[in-house]
Amino acid sequence: MAAPEPDGTSTPIDTSQPPVDFPQNRVLIIERNEALADNLAELLETPASRPVVLSSNESIAEHLRRQAFDLALVDVQFTTHTEDVDLLATLRAASRHGEVILMTGHATLDSALDAIR
Repeated sequence: MAAPEPDGTSTPIDTSQPPVDFPQNRVLIIERNEALADNLAELLETPASRPVVLSSNESIAEHLRRQAFDLALVDVQFTTHTEDVDLLATLRAASRHGEVILMTGHATLDSALDAIR
């Protein structure tokens, strides 16, 4: 990639690092399937985003105590099979402006409704 100069020539732009004032996107991937989580992290990684993979209640709680998030990709199965934890409420409390996307490979209408209740 190159930036045009007034004389019509181009100067290369270093895109390997974000500008100093470029904010880091805080992305969480909450998924127990390690291979899927790693694939998602690889797809979402950019110079401005280094996704964090979390796969247990303990790791989620620890991470949220230290840092809020901008986006969380959450396996629906995680929200419906998490003992004594309302994961969506925990995420909302930790980052009021963060967006949550629920995902599943085992979709039914009932499981989708259970996840958002």
